[in-house]
Amino acid sequence: MRSLKTLLPCSLLLSLCVARLTTAQSTILLPESELILISDKFKFTEGPAADSNGDVLFTDQPNDQIIKYSFHTDQVSTWLKPAGRSNGLYYASEKSLIACADDQNELWEIDTSSKEHRVITKNFGDRRFSGPNDCWVDQDGSIYFTDPLYRRPYWTQTFADDHPRGVYRVDKEGKVSQVADDLQQPNGIIGNTEKRLLYIADINAGKTFRYRIGEDGTLSEKTLFCE
Repeated sequence: MRSLKTLLPCSLLLSLCVARLTTAQSTILLPESELILISDKFKFTEGPAADSNGDVLFTDQPNDQIIKYSFHTDQVSTWLKPAGRSNGLYYASEKSLIACADDQNELWEIDTSSKEHRVITKNFGDRRFSGPNDCWVDQDGSIYFTDPLYRRPYWTQTFADDHPRGVYRVDKEGKVSQVADDLQQPNGIIGNTEKRLLYIADINAGKTFRYRIGEDGTLSEKTLFCE
């Protein structure tokens, strides 16, 4: 389900298309696949993340909630509210959900059993993040996340127009490092653990770039993937 998760649309109407993939197929969806509307009761949906059961969590950011779609029962329910106005989500494990909590410009880890959270990070050095947007967890547990600047009416802090937009990595010990600073507005992010590649969308440039992940977690070999 991880592959399908990365391709679910973050649109106003959240839909789920059930499909099977084989190595012989060149397309993502089978011709007989059916597109099913789950719900249209949300303001702006983001960050779909699927667990091993096929259940999907996604965020309704303006309504400050995380929603759960139960695959086997076809039911939609509120999983967490308030939810730090979370955007992107990613499962670090079945018990650990990483959330880009935009309300206070923080990166969270949510315990999926208790639904309690801890703040992983909220600043880089003396600089406050301007709103973590999307995240991905590598095989060693390190977290990569994008930090663009989308001004929110509920923010109490202010940011200058030239506030840095960047991509960051948090290692297992909690150390934060900046791994990319040459994107106009980094947004979506997803990686390939086996091929050691990281894909980052630069929404203002209208392009997605591919990076090579080094043994130390740094990024190199920036290549245009698509535009």
